Amino acid sequence: MTATRKAAAEESVAQKGRTGALKALRLSEAWPWLLLMSIGLICILAQAFGLFHEGIGKYLYISACAWAVAFGFIGFVGYVTDKIKTMEEELRDSKPVA
Repeated sequence: MTATRKAAAEESVAQKGRTGALKALRLSEAWPWLLLMSIGLICILAQAFGLFHEGIGKYLYISACAWAVAFGFIGFVGYVTDKIKTMEEELRDSKPVA
């Protein structure tokens, strides 16, 4: 096998790995985290527009909303990080050993 063919074969395998990796990261699988962040942000906006004006209840409400956003963000980052690591491992395993 000539060097050109070998390089072309390696590039083909790497390209297939990249396309497969891009297909593997589906945001539709991360819907629980995105939903949690969205609900938290809607709650915070409702508070910002003056939906709640009563005593300590509004502070508990805004605190719960902030926690929802924080947990949603942490979960989403964890999901994406896990997917990236999985894709890197798949790419590393798909490379031919010379």
